[in-house]
Amino acid sequence: MNRERILKKILPLALSAVLFTGGLPAATAFADAATTPITWDFSQGLGAWKFNGIWDYNGIPAVTYDSSVGDGAIKIAVDYSSVSKESWSEVKLSDGDINPNTPLKMDNCNYLTFDFYYNPASMHVGSFKTKLYIKSSDGKEVVNVCPDIDLASGLSVPGTSLKKVKVKVPFNAVTADAVDLEVSVVGSFTDYKGDVYVDNITLGQK
Repeated sequence: MNRERILKKILPLALSAVLFTGGLPAATAFADAATTPITWDFSQGLGAWKFNGIWDYNGIPAVTYDSSVGDGAIKIAVDYSSVSKESWSEVKLSDGDINPNTPLKMDNCNYLTFDFYYNPASMHVGSFKTKLYIKSSDGKEVVNVCPDIDLASGLSVPGTSLKKVKVKVPFNAVTADAVDLEVSVVGSFTDYKGDVYVDNITLGQK
């Protein structure tokens, strides 16, 4: 069993800081947290993260790795122009390492954050949402929340045309063995056509 799977199955409670190299998630623990937060920073590639389907979206978006954004990020080439009148057009991402054989042990987890990069010049109307979906080993849907991405809070990335938004996804606390974790980028009444990026996905407790 590799170190990444050990981290996902155990998630130690009493470490001050744990950092694995070689592309594995970095995790930082706090004394008052029940679960050690886990961060996928994509500094060494996509790892097991992959495209995981669409909903009310035309075509198949390309999901690749881009080392030029942040310290490395998931790049999604999207085109919402043909569905700009739809309130919900979804592109799904998931971590393939989380499955019935290697569940992610969640102990009172109640938040997820990630960095979202987009190019304002690539859209004329609309907005983005995100969706976090988590299913437990007993087949139950334990998280299904869909907050707006606050584009107005985006900060310009020097030397690029991109803006960066810190996306915050709170949810009711969950203790479970997760076997399915999906993070989606959702276009809402938007004609955005271009690349968006997802980086530094962090799951933990506030």
